[in-house]
Amino acid sequence: MQKYRKSASVILSLSKNNSNSNSYSTLRQAQGDISGLLQEPHKFLVSHFSIFNSRKGFTLLELLIVLFLFTLMITLSSVFFVNTLPSSRLNATAREISGTIRHARALAQIHSQRQTVTIDLDAKQYGVDGRGLRSIPSDVNIRVADTFSGDVYAGKYHIVANTTGTVNGGAIVLWNKKRTVTIHPDPIVGAVVIK
Repeated sequence: MQKYRKSASVILSLSKNNSNSNSYSTLRQAQGDISGLLQEPHKFLVSHFSIFNSRKGFTLLELLIVLFLFTLMITLSSVFFVNTLPSSRLNATAREISGTIRHARALAQIHSQRQTVTIDLDAKQYGVDGRGLRSIPSDVNIRVADTFSGDVYAGKYHIVANTTGTVNGGAIVLWNKKRTVTIHPDPIVGAVVIK
């Protein structure tokens, strides 16, 4: 490649300075080198890069090492992904339930009408009354820790959002095999905290 760069620089310098007697032959040689590159670039690559001359491909050992490393990376990433999937579903469910309670609180304040969030513990569904139900994933378990009724595992449980912005209801406990998440509705301020 340097040979062709020299040839190009010689052509440029000779075209500017025509006073040299050898300039014509040098110019012809440089033009020949460049035209050879333009007409047959594959021959230039093969003749000027030794990597193409010395080897035609990868060795079996190199291919086996690359395949082993690739398999190892895929295996480790799939194990990591499988372990994080259940906890991400649990986190998503907790965020959705707390968002539903916040939505009911906002609706109660906007419409000046009390809103009720119903959690059906048997069917594993929840939602604001009259606005549709959402399902809880099958691998996520749910119970409600009510201060008056104790732990509620079955039936329907109602969380009431008042027009003043307060929320009446117990803590919602979600768990799976690895983690437990608790949703605490604050009865005074109306905030919903996930712990």
